[in-house]
Amino acid sequence: MEEKLEKIIEMDDRLEALFSLCRYFEQCDDGERAKIREMWDFGVEWDYPDQFRLAQKLDGQRPPEERIRASLVCDSIDQSPGDPRDKLFGFALIYNSAQAAGMNPDSLFQDVAAISSEGIAKMLKVFAERSNELKYPEAFCLKKIEESCGVRFELE
Repeated sequence: MEEKLEKIIEMDDRLEALFSLCRYFEQCDDGERAKIREMWDFGVEWDYPDQFRLAQKLDGQRPPEERIRASLVCDSIDQSPGDPRDKLFGFALIYNSAQAAGMNPDSLFQDVAAISSEGIAKMLKVFAERSNELKYPEAFCLKKIEESCGVRFELE
């Protein structure tokens, strides 16, 4: 394991560690990415951005674009088996948050698919290619709420 990765894993601020890991993951080569996926979660706890408030500009937090991108990169890193519907729901939150934050969600999904394992890349591409009706918040029982700091989502 590279020294930089070890420093990230040892960081006290677990949310900052997650952002650092995501940036590192995007910059390293395919071999290093495979090692990171294989060793995930490195036996440590991680903090995550609030998935329902990714599109909001929140005091003391990173910009929405960075929180959104890191959330999708985390989905690329985490290869643990689980209910694929959980990944799908997470993709919906990220996709709709990206759209609400003024990002191009299709480009985001393509970018992250390019650094993902074959299985996750396929899931990302299939999600992005769904019809809009199947990506809208309502398709996932999500309610879009406009606030002064931006859009947030909640379960209906």
